[in-house]
Amino acid sequence: MVGSYITVRADRIENFETSLHQQSSLLENEFRSTSDFDLIVRDVYNKTHHRVTVIDKKGYVLADTHEKPTTMENHLQHPEVMRSNSLPFGRDVRYSTTLDKEFLYVVRRVETSTGSFYLRLGVDLQEIAQSVYSVWKKVAIGLSFVFLLLLYMSWRLGKQIKQEVGLIDEFLKKV
Repeated sequence: MVGSYITVRADRIENFETSLHQQSSLLENEFRSTSDFDLIVRDVYNKTHHRVTVIDKKGYVLADTHEKPTTMENHLQHPEVMRSNSLPFGRDVRYSTTLDKEFLYVVRRVETSTGSFYLRLGVDLQEIAQSVYSVWKKVAIGLSFVFLLLLYMSWRLGKQIKQEVGLIDEFLKKV
């Protein structure tokens, strides 16, 4: 049971990661075409409810959906940011000290004519857990239906066998 939960959770995390990759790729041009990151960050959050953070090349937060950038720590040493320097995307599942929650983060390094910055998207793992529970609920309902159907069929089959045995018993008593 626990093993299957872990498998479903890992699958859901992978699906969310793929979705965040796609979203960041689509958003890259929008972020390149403006310096008003706060406006885009708010807009993206209102549409997706995902955490969005824009980080400069030195690790300072320029915009964030949940906190004031000036109150946030330097992000340059965060694993997902460091990975994005050598890979197309950086990824990490870790605890956010800012929000006191576990997040899946995906970071994309964005190069512009004036420099570079990091675009980080995050999903609260509680959202992933709710998604896993939703899948489990559907599976449980489906299995309950199958169980009840099998129980009914067994009852009907038992009733039919009992009737057939009764007929055989009557026949044998006559013989």
